[in-house]
Amino acid sequence: MTLAMVEAVIKTVLSLVLVGLATLYAWGWSRLRAAGHAPPIWRLGLYALGLTTVGAALLSPLDDLAAARFAAHMGQHLLLTMMAAPLLLLGNPLPLVLWGLPPRARWTLAAPLRRRARLRAALSALTFLPVAGVLHVTTVWLWHVPWLYDAAVEHELVHAVEHVTFFATAILFWWPIILPAPRLRPRPHPGFQILYLLVATAQNTALGMLLAVPEPPLRETRGDAWHQRRRRPDARRRADVEQRAHVPAPDPADPLRPLARCWARARRRAGVGRAVFAEIARTRSDTPVTLHRHHSASASANRGVYR
Repeated sequence: MTLAMVEAVIKTVLSLVLVGLATLYAWGWSRLRAAGHAPPIWRLGLYALGLTTVGAALLSPLDDLAAARFAAHMGQHLLLTMMAAPLLLLGNPLPLVLWGLPPRARWTLAAPLRRRARLRAALSALTFLPVAGVLHVTTVWLWHVPWLYDAAVEHELVHAVEHVTFFATAILFWWPIILPAPRLRPRPHPGFQILYLLVATAQNTALGMLLAVPEPPLRETRGDAWHQRRRRPDARRRADVEQRAHVPAPDPADPLRPLARCWARARRRAGVGRAVFAEIARTRSDTPVTLHRHHSASASANRGVYR
């Protein structure tokens, strides 16, 4: 299968899954409403917005742009992890999707989530507040290791696996904050929840700063590394000197251009500052020698006068 065929199959399957989940949720909501237990209408709206966000991240032109633009690729990740996952959990999807199924299928799928069931115990362990955060953060950082990042860019199936792992761990990450059904454990203290979100925000900021550097080691492709190794030693040294002396010009269409410009300006100022301090240090090192010579000449003159 060609790359275009694989991409078409993945997008078709994803479209069917999104339509199926939306249909089941709507049926479940209408059945519970007919039974007199209608959930709040805002849950229905947030669930629909969450499904729309998934579609916007993976089925819109943003997905095609992500293959060429690093910023668009990161935008996909933010839509999936920071918007779609919490919106879907706020819709409390599990009971409503189950109520959208026929009774026999509903009981079959709900059985592993009953009390003392193994799947429920595993889900309870994975959604424990520090465990869920560590899983999500580790997944995000691992996918930005150079060879994994390159594999996701070059192979559509690997790219799909990347999105699935991001989204699945994001669901686990947001579970102890939103606490949808089934309620696996009591609500954590609000202070722990705030600290949990602050730590997650800090690591996201650190990763963003690392990736925004104009010469990022995490975005060097395998082809660039191979080409660098193929260079002769003298050309390699000359390229290293030029790379340290000059900051590469950013793409005019890149949204990170202002940050790159500030970084280049800081590098230039640092270079000027180092040159000034080097000149001052050299002048100070020459000063004692000059004074010593002047003192010796004065002493010789004085000895001649007093003789």
